[in-house]
Amino acid sequence: MTQPYAKMKKADLIAELERLESEFQKIKNECENLKAEREIVQQLKNEYEYKVSEEYWKPKHNERNAGRKTKLDASTVEAIKQYRESGLTYAQIAKELSLSVGAVHKGSRQ
Repeated sequence: MTQPYAKMKKADLIAELERLESEFQKIKNECENLKAEREIVQQLKNEYEYKVSEEYWKPKHNERNAGRKTKLDASTVEAIKQYRESGLTYAQIAKELSLSVGAVHKGSRQ
């Protein structure tokens, strides 16, 4: 309305107040929708940046977990290295850990 509020009648003021409250709610809802859309856009941007990065396109080593499984886990490799530092031969370590000499040699190089 173009009239100053001081010159308006009570009924007109109530109607104007309801109109302004309605407009406020519309703007508030639109703001919430824009926030939700912004989050979606940010998620899409992050996904896009990941897909254009080198990490996404880098071939994954043995992603199907195919092939022969290794007998040497991290603790076994550590044990092999400790035995080698203490002066045991590959054959002695192999006998101690129930592994082949080749597996012990491979473990000592890891």
